[in-house]
Amino acid sequence: MGGRLALSFAHRYPDATSEVVAISSHVGLEKTKRLERQKFEAYWLKKLSTLSVDQFLDLWYSQPLFATLKRSSHFQAMLERRRVVDFDHQAALFERYRLSSQPNLWPHLSEMPVQFIYGSEDERYRPMHKRLIKQGIKSTLIGGAGHAIHLENPEELWIKLQP
Repeated sequence: MGGRLALSFAHRYPDATSEVVAISSHVGLEKTKRLERQKFEAYWLKKLSTLSVDQFLDLWYSQPLFATLKRSSHFQAMLERRRVVDFDHQAALFERYRLSSQPNLWPHLSEMPVQFIYGSEDERYRPMHKRLIKQGIKSTLIGGAGHAIHLENPEELWIKLQP
């Protein structure tokens, strides 16, 4: 969600942004995908309010998006940090900043100072990487990582972030 917020800020305030490095970030939804995404988000908002923290986290991290993260040596420590989060606050943030309510930035990327980084094993986001490359937008793949690059391969991510 942080990458999307940074992209939205850069789009809205280009003079206040020198560059955004968007890590595992979604660029935006076309209109045809919004209804499907709204249903997905409604499902998770309901789960946030009806399940225990442990039940929710088990279900959330059982999504294919997180398969590589679950194999990471950092997964258990990250899970422990998530268990103490205020889930009411998280639900409010998720509802306020959900992807389906944010602008589609695909048409604006060529005007924005942005580069993207995705995990080479992130099956869901790799098509965005390919589309960005076709549009001439800088996008890099990090090997040995899926969606949570900062936990799955922090060393290579750090190297790629160096000037």
